[in-house]
Amino acid sequence: MLRNPENLKGEQAGELRALLELNQPRMTVYLMKAQLKELWYARRERQARWRWTQWFNIRLWPASPFASRLAPAAAS
Repeated sequence: MLRNPENLKGEQAGELRALLELNQPRMTVYLMKAQLKELWYARRERQARWRWTQWFNIRLWPASPFASRLAPAAAS
């Protein structure tokens, strides 16, 4: 995985593609978690609500049900 794509040999390119495909959902959720964490560092409630709206509107498939469950908490 630490090689440049043009330096991969034979079936390594296919193996790398398979690994990246398997890790895509996990990486997506990891990035969304990091973005959601930023809510706690907002200095003002208004800023936190803006960040929430930005995060919620991303709507990437792995976290969409999770975001929908959090929506009522953000409304209060």
